[in-house]
Amino acid sequence: MATLPIFGDVLKNVKDHLTKEFPGDKSKVELTSNASNGTTFVSSLTRSFDNGSYVGLFNPKYKNVEWGLNASGSVDTKGEIKAEASYAADSLLEGLKGTLLGQTGGDPKNAPVKATVELKHGPNFTGTASLDLFHPTNGTTLTIGLVAGYEGFIGGLQPEIVIEKQELTTLNGALGYRAKDFEAFISGERKGEDLTAKGSYFHTLSSSFKVGGEVEVNVHKLKEEKPKFSFGGAYKFDASSSAKLKVNSDALVNWSYTQQFNPSVKLTFGGAVDAKQLKEGVNHKFGLELLINA
Repeated sequence: MATLPIFGDVLKNVKDHLTKEFPGDKSKVELTSNASNGTTFVSSLTRSFDNGSYVGLFNPKYKNVEWGLNASGSVDTKGEIKAEASYAADSLLEGLKGTLLGQTGGDPKNAPVKATVELKHGPNFTGTASLDLFHPTNGTTLTIGLVAGYEGFIGGLQPEIVIEKQELTTLNGALGYRAKDFEAFISGERKGEDLTAKGSYFHTLSSSFKVGGEVEVNVHKLKEEKPKFSFGGAYKFDASSSAKLKVNSDALVNWSYTQQFNPSVKLTFGGAVDAKQLKEGVNHKFGLELLINA
């Protein structure tokens, strides 16, 4: 079995399957260029379908494999600035990695400084510890993620603690099984008085066809709120083209088609159709994403 993921990536396969390459609510053009010293420059322009606004982003990245160093920064036209640096300290302890993130001008709910230590130890354990510093409402928050695995079975916990109040504000958990081509998990989040439970499934049926879905329920509001679900499939026609389709409990149908014209140019276009308002066409959307690697 490969090295276990950190807690935040336990459900990554099904999350990516149900969210990535669905540009139904935006249009985006992204240009990536690479320098000889290991620096990558990413520039993008995104238009929102909902309000017609445009957001430009510039994101330089630097990677030095020999030193185990990664650094990146980003600035956008909304005034959000981020800087992040990580160091793989394998010389101290195999699988050890430290990350420091600073940000300003973005979501006021986010902490301006975040420090994370990550440890991947063999095939059976991963751990993370993150400190959100100077949080505008909570002060300093400690988040600990622990994942253990054996023979394909994986379990993990992630408590979030506000240091000043000495209060456990959020507790996440996940338990499931992962094989080479199949995985199924149950997970839950307790935040305040709310308890949310989720079941997820992801299956690689063949080299061309993948399916996956999730069901979510608010345990304390079963009478007031119906369970939410999302299910989708992805089909690869050949090495350069693929299509995706998903539907959710709100009768929203998302679709997309991706064409890789050459190693440097990739186009994805798709839409979202509200099946409850087919005639009205009020909530139907269309978007595209053009990626160019110069």
